[in-house]
Amino acid sequence: MTRRAAVFLFLVCALGLRAQTLEPLARAYRESPTPARREALLRFASLHPKDSSGALALLAAGVVEIEQAQYQDAIRHLEDAEKRLPQLTDHISFQLGQALLALQDYAAAVSRLESVLKAVPASPFQGRAALLVAAAHLRSGAPPSAFAVLKEYARRVPQPDGDLALASAYEAAGDLAMAASCAQRVYYGYPASKQAVEAAEMLERLREQLGRSFPPPAPEAMLGRAGKWLEARDSRRARAEYESLISQLGGAQRELAQVRAGAACRTGGAPGSSFAYLKALTLRSPEADAERLYYLVECARSVEDPAAMLQFVSRLEHLYPASEWRLSALIWAGNYYLLRNEPASYVPLYRACYEGFPADPRASYCHWKVAWNAYLQRRAESGDLLRDHFKRFPQSDKRTAALYFLGRLSEASDGLNAAQPFYAEILAHYPNNFYAQLAAQRRGGEVAAQAAPMSFEPSAMHLRRISRARLLSSAGLSDFAESDLRFAAREDGQPQVMALELARQAAARGAPDQGLRYIKAVFPGYLATPLDAAPTELWRLAFPLPFRPYLERYGKAHQLDLFLLAG
Repeated sequence: MTRRAAVFLFLVCALGLRAQTLEPLARAYRESPTPARREALLRFASLHPKDSSGALALLAAGVVEIEQAQYQDAIRHLEDAEKRLPQLTDHISFQLGQALLALQDYAAAVSRLESVLKAVPASPFQGRAALLVAAAHLRSGAPPSAFAVLKEYARRVPQPDGDLALASAYEAAGDLAMAASCAQRVYYGYPASKQAVEAAEMLERLREQLGRSFPPPAPEAMLGRAGKWLEARDSRRARAEYESLISQLGGAQRELAQVRAGAACRTGGAPGSSFAYLKALTLRSPEADAERLYYLVECARSVEDPAAMLQFVSRLEHLYPASEWRLSALIWAGNYYLLRNEPASYVPLYRACYEGFPADPRASYCHWKVAWNAYLQRRAESGDLLRDHFKRFPQSDKRTAALYFLGRLSEASDGLNAAQPFYAEILAHYPNNFYAQLAAQRRGGEVAAQAAPMSFEPSAMHLRRISRARLLSSAGLSDFAESDLRFAAREDGQPQVMALELARQAAARGAPDQGLRYIKAVFPGYLATPLDAAPTELWRLAFPLPFRPYLERYGKAHQLDLFLLAG
């Protein structure tokens, strides 16, 4: 190759790289930090030595270098980027603080991280920065300073890291009993976390040092740890923990461990063994016995023994009528017959549920099953039950259904005019609900009154947050952008604005499903928002059709309706 050809090829490559956008380069490097991808990212930065895109490339490089423990390179790149990214000072200072802490430059790390703690508006890194500042103080031999920062920012510090940091601070200060107490909160409260492993090692060390002065864990905490394994569907670990607690606990707590070991056996796929084990238990504690009877109801249903199931429900009613375990048993048994469409069996169970436990949130579920069956059977009491449901359960998701079917009953008995108030109330208060469409049809196609628009205009603070998030996304740091926007929604209000921006960014990177999840999580009230009160963009993002071009082509080729095909 001639020298002229080589120069020409270099210029072509340089121009191509300049034309290339940063986001795919940065994202690719972070996903797989190979030398070639690093070189491409840094070359992009060198071609943009004075603008923000070059600085963002250096920020992306610095983030990955910290993840790869290349701290000196990260510091060099982050400090170079900082001058051109004043909007992201807290992000850069947090990354620099991590690198300096890893290099044991504690004073410099604290200086950097304290600027994150004092950032205005508050930084999403504030809690994590407090943890790092505390770690720097501990490593430099200043436990009181670590206590101070952990207490000042306790609301922001993520858990279980915060309690583990407190345990380390107490241990360093010589207060071993308090260290054990904090470590126990981690070990028993977060059993599946890596912090629980560290807490276990600390507790073993402290137990040796304290001897008889070691603070015993609360029985409730010990049972709670096993219960968290059960909640996580890890029946094997749950059962093992419960069985180990039988020899460690006494009284009612010991009996609860016995009962729950049997429950873990059932969820682990052995309902027959669990059934036999629980039936054989003889207990003194009313609380443990009520729980045992409930699990026997579960087991009887699992082994298809409805007679035994009803027998245990009856024993709960006789022995422990006010126990929440009786309520759970009534629902469990009622659902058994509901799935078999046997109203003669499930209606009495559900009625006992809402009559015996009227203040429990689950009462609305039971009441609706009874009311709906009465309506289907056109029983005389159906109207009273529907009206009662609407009045008694303001949080029920069946309130619009109750109104609609009250309208249908009134229409059938007294004509359309008598039903109008029910339909009108649905249209006025529940315009997005399925029953609003049906109510509008009953009223001759009338639609709900136009709602006042909800503000989707971001405040000055939110504009700043959105601008930061877009910069981060353009650098392939979409997780940082998400953190910024979620933090803003929690702290600064206007969740609808942040939800829209989160969904917008997700759609831009080809993840419309994630955009929908953002809207559901950040702005859960979107379904109660009238259509004309929010911008069209929100509804398109909340109800995405990601494969629309392909569906349109296929639909046209086969003469199919687009929305029918999508559905």
